[in-house]
Amino acid sequence: MSSTAVLGFIKDINNKNIKAVNDRLKKEKPDQRYSDPKAEGLVYTLLHAAAATGSQEITAALLKAGADDAAGFTALMRLLQRGMWSDARQLLAAGDCSLNAQAPTGETALLLACSCTAPDLQLVSDLLAAGASAAAQDSPARNTPLLLAVKAGGPAGKAAAPAAGAGKGAAAAAAAAAQSSVDAAQQLLAVVLAGRPAVPEQLGATLLEAGLSGKLPDAVTAQLVALLPAEAVARAAAAACLPQPLTFQGLLGLKLHRTAVAHLVKSSGKEPGAPQDAAGNTHLHNAVSGPEDLPDLVAALLAVGLPADAVNGDGDTALHVAARAGHVEACRALVAGGADVMRRNNKNRVPGNQLKAEEAWRLAKEQKNHQLWDAKMKAMQTASAFGIRVT
Repeated sequence: MSSTAVLGFIKDINNKNIKAVNDRLKKEKPDQRYSDPKAEGLVYTLLHAAAATGSQEITAALLKAGADDAAGFTALMRLLQRGMWSDARQLLAAGDCSLNAQAPTGETALLLACSCTAPDLQLVSDLLAAGASAAAQDSPARNTPLLLAVKAGGPAGKAAAPAAGAGKGAAAAAAAAAQSSVDAAQQLLAVVLAGRPAVPEQLGATLLEAGLSGKLPDAVTAQLVALLPAEAVARAAAAACLPQPLTFQGLLGLKLHRTAVAHLVKSSGKEPGAPQDAAGNTHLHNAVSGPEDLPDLVAALLAVGLPADAVNGDGDTALHVAARAGHVEACRALVAGGADVMRRNNKNRVPGNQLKAEEAWRLAKEQKNHQLWDAKMKAMQTASAFGIRVT
C-alpha cells in the first residue's frame, strides 16, 4: 500500500471520522506502519495515531479489526488495558482472540483483567469460561490471577487510614470507600477461585485461615475448602483455633453455611445422607431443626445429593421437622427439592398436619401458662391484702 493511502487513513483517524475509518477497514489492512518525518527512525502504527486522538471508538474499531501496536499486545489486551469492558466482551464473544497469548512482559488477557483497579467481574468470569489459563504468570513478579486477586484485597486488605485531622464525615467516607474496595477484591477472588486454579498450599491455607476466622465471605471460604487438600484444611482450622476435627454442625455454628456444605462433600467418612446421631437425624434434619429458617442451606444440601425424604427414628422427614419448627421458607425449599408433602411419620402425621398440631399445642401451652400465672398473681394479691388487714 502506498504511503499516500496510509496518510489518508491517518487523516481520517486524526479527524475522528469513525465512518471513514470503518469504510477503510473493509478494504485495507489495519496493521499498517508509517514513519514520522519529524522523528527519524521511529515507526508508528494506526493504533498510535488513534491513541493520540483519544478516540476510544476508533481505537476499538482498529483493535477489533486486528490492528497491533508493534509492541506484542493483542487486541484483547489493549481493550483490557484501556478499561473498554464492553468492547472486550464483544471481541471475546467473537472468538479467535489469542486468549492465552502473552505480552512481552508476560501478561495474558486474564492477568490484565485481574490487575485493573476496578475489574469487571463478569468479564473475568467470561474469560475463565472461555478457557483463559488461571495458571498463567507474568514476569518478573510471577503473579498468577489468584495472587493478583489476593493482592487487591484478600484477607489482608486494610482500610486506608484517613488523613490526620480529617473530620468524621471524611473519615466515614474513607472507611466506606476502603470497605468497598475490599469487598470488590473479595468478589474478584471468588470469581477467580470459581475457575478452580491450582492453589499453592501455603497461600491457600493462609486464605482459608482468614476465611474460617470470618475475614472472608462464606462463598470464598467454601471454594477454598473444595480446592485444598484435607490436610491443608485441617492445618488452617487449627491455625484459626477451631475445634478439631471440623464438623458440619460446627461450621453451621460459625454461620459458614456454604463452607459447611463444601466440607460435607469433601469429607470421605459417611455418605452425606447417612444418619448422624442415635435419633437417626441426617444433616438435612439438623439443618432445619435450629432456630433459624435457612432455605439457602437446605437448597445447597439437596443440590449435593442429600435425600429429601430420608426419615429419622420417629419417621420424620426433614419436611416434618421444618414444619414443626415453623420454618416456612425451608419447607418451600424442601418441597421445591422434591420432598413428599404426603409422607406420614410414626404418628401418622403428614408435614402439614404436623405444623397444625404443633401450632395448636404451642397455643394451648401458652394459654395454660397464662392461666397458671393469673392464678399465682391472684393468690399473691390475696395474701398481701390479708397481711395488711392483720397488721
